[in-house]
Amino acid sequence: MKALVLAKAGEIAIEDVQLAETLGPDDVQIKIHSVGICGSDVHYYQHGRIGPFVVNAPMVLGHEASGVVLATGKNVTHLSIGDRVIDLISDSADCVIRSGPLADSSLIARRLFDLDWVSCATPAYLARHGTPRHPCDLEQSFPMVHYRHPVNDRIHPQRYVERGKEIAIQQRYPVSINEGNALLAASLAGLGIIQIYRFMAQPHLERGELVSLLHDWQPPPEQMYVVYPSNRHLSGKLRAFIDWAVETFR
Repeated sequence: MKALVLAKAGEIAIEDVQLAETLGPDDVQIKIHSVGICGSDVHYYQHGRIGPFVVNAPMVLGHEASGVVLATGKNVTHLSIGDRVIDLISDSADCVIRSGPLADSSLIARRLFDLDWVSCATPAYLARHGTPRHPCDLEQSFPMVHYRHPVNDRIHPQRYVERGKEIAIQQRYPVSINEGNALLAASLAGLGIIQIYRFMAQPHLERGELVSLLHDWQPPPEQMYVVYPSNRHLSGKLRAFIDWAVETFR
């Protein structure tokens, strides 16, 4: 693999770097598409150190990257082969709306809202197949409709939580769908139990077209944020949008 290597302050070169032959259980291998030059990279190049950390051995620069996942360790559950991993800075995005914790300290995340989950099916479906009382019942005789990731074609299992432990169910599915509205339509057609954001199903729940299931085992809400780089000037329009989004959805 080619990489930009800093030998010491003021001395860099593109070199061949040997990757580890085995992937650690918590590691992800990414085919890099682009890499940004961060302020810390410049500081290491100019001074050979940041605070107490001194470059005493060759160091690969460039930690703000985007690309495609090639392989994942056995403990990695939030990414799959084929997923596109982006970086706000190197991809020149103004901001994104996303869920989940923020690991990159060079970004700012402002909380917008939470999205609750619901599992549901039609009354007619439940009359034919019965009503599951526990997530593990779904592994028996309940046809399900699963969400299929539109980028990597991976099936997303339905996720439930019992006493802090996640239960992932991916059983009999006559159909899988890669779009939320179509997923909802499939359930309304009686094809199976779905797990979907509650706001999408709520009108149908209120009209009795769908029935909420397994409420006590639903996973925690998805926390949604607007995220933007901390080291980039925000235009007046972008700042107005971010402030409007935070105030509107608070």
